Amino acid sequence: MKRLLLSILMIISTFAVSAQCADSVTVFYENFDGPTIKTRSSTSHIPSGSDWNANSTVSVSPNNCMHSPLYTTSSLLSQLYIDTIRYIPGKNKIYLLFDHINKVHQLDQSFVSYRFSTGGNATDGYIYSAWTNMVFTHTSPNYYGNANTTDAIVAGRFSHNTYPTLWQATNNSAVPNNTWWKSELIDISQYLIGTGGDGGVFEIRFYTNRVFTSSYLCPQGWFLDNIRIIASDKELIPPKIALATPTVVNNYPNYGPYTIKATITDRPTTATFPDSVKLIYNENGGPW
Repeated sequence: MKRLLLSILMIISTFAVSAQCADSVTVFYENFDGPTIKTRSSTSHIPSGSDWNANSTVSVSPNNCMHSPLYTTSSLLSQLYIDTIRYIPGKNKIYLLFDHINKVHQLDQSFVSYRFSTGGNATDGYIYSAWTNMVFTHTSPNYYGNANTTDAIVAGRFSHNTYPTLWQATNNSAVPNNTWWKSELIDISQYLIGTGGDGGVFEIRFYTNRVFTSSYLCPQGWFLDNIRIIASDKELIPPKIALATPTVVNNYPNYGPYTIKATITDRPTTATFPDSVKLIYNENGGPW
């Protein structure tokens, strides 16, 4: 009987879910470094200017970020708008990516919200749904950021508790620096797809709001950079796969049959399993 040498040395790196790269389109991008900025700011706190302004003190992209302090006036939103993003037919996955520093107290407010068109058109004007906050936590299946502590994100609300060590949640007067930047990735499809809109356009809004005047004030506010919205017809984040125990490493000299097990995980956790998995191996030094 021929003895086989089954090589699984490369299985960990070549054992992968069979899937093509997502056919994705960037429908919005702004890094706040160019002469024209594609976001729009409210003027509630600064009627003669903007509540949100370009800031060169900290940034991820070369020069600027967008910033709103936490204004002392209570119950008056400081809002940054991304206007009139068109849906792309066939792209039923929409992702929001951004870099940020949030030095806002957890008793105040920092939210991302959305609305979508329910009628009208570009010529005569769109009719929109009401602004609605994106509700999620750090354990929600549509959140792909790195926040992982208790109360990091409460019902979609960001604060200095989102990354409490880095953002010095115990020091309300701490001043951010460039080591504080964190990246977020949120699948926002569930808010915008199949929720009653007419499939025309949608809009995104970042806002801060001072709620509890008796709480400690964290005046530094919210810093945003590299905001991106991506539409895709597939998941942007592929499933993950790992060999299950008992794991065999290096070359495995033995007669078959060989039993190889793996664990596949995907987000959202309610999604169906991948339709196929590819195992790559060789025998006796032959081709993979």
